[in-house]
Amino acid sequence: MLLFYSAVETRQIYCLKIFYQTIDLEQVMSQVSHKGQLAAIYHYYVAIQYLLGELVTISDLQLQDLPAFDALSVAHTKALLTQEPQACARYSEQLANVNQPSYSFLQVEKKFYEQYLNT
Repeated sequence: MLLFYSAVETRQIYCLKIFYQTIDLEQVMSQVSHKGQLAAIYHYYVAIQYLLGELVTISDLQLQDLPAFDALSVAHTKALLTQEPQACARYSEQLANVNQPSYSFLQVEKKFYEQYLNT
């Protein structure tokens, strides 16, 4: 998560790309026992793939069986996976309505939306 937001903030993706290349998603899936943790990993994995221009390998179907991580992450991932204007609009609404003190990376999340989705 920190590398993702750092890459968005600085527009330097080298470290994020190196990190992404070391992730073995099959191994992660086999070692994570809590479905909430797996949901968080999936949401950020999709965002990293999108940011790096990689083929997104996680589907809506895989996310359906997992608990909703948080409303902003769900809207974020839905917008990335579908690229539908309605999903992007819901993501924008979530950004506007999120409780700022409870979401420490909100400013960078807004930059991500503006730079990569709101085009």
